[in-house]
Amino acid sequence: MHTGMKRFPAHFSLRSFVDFKRIPPSGVYHLVLRLKASRRIRVGALGVISFPAGYYTYTGRAMRGLAARLTRHTRRKKPLRWHIDYFRNHAEFVEIRIIPATDPGEEERLAEILLRRARKALGEAALPAPGFGSSDSRLPSHLIYWGASVPEIHGGPWGRPAPVSRVGGRAYDEK
Repeated sequence: MHTGMKRFPAHFSLRSFVDFKRIPPSGVYHLVLRLKASRRIRVGALGVISFPAGYYTYTGRAMRGLAARLTRHTRRKKPLRWHIDYFRNHAEFVEIRIIPATDPGEEERLAEILLRRARKALGEAALPAPGFGSSDSRLPSHLIYWGASVPEIHGGPWGRPAPVSRVGGRAYDEK
């Protein structure tokens, strides 16, 4: 199945693919990830969770040091601190999207929009890991499952998130 999106290579340095001048100091980000095969993954205090193969989005924020946060998320070898660190060890990057924001509530609002879209498409299957990345959130999870389809995150009421990924020296964007 061709998704129309270019992917990061298996091993890469974020600095090779991202124009850091385009990354604001603070903002909300969506990591688009792909798990090639279903797996059971130990996710810190959440325990062992079964994740189906397919595409996922993880929504997070950094109120300072957004570029450093994104760089950390791309590394596989690091101390396991957040839920996403455990999942990231098994999933490949597809894309990173950022939305400049200084309001901490923006992360919640944008994650909720994606969650509504995913639930409309997949029902409760959109939430494979309740509590994932949402310890400071009213949402059930910040990790959302999309099945075999790459999620459409470029539209919606917040406008068009800025693509920050670079492949082959050119910025790319889904159409």
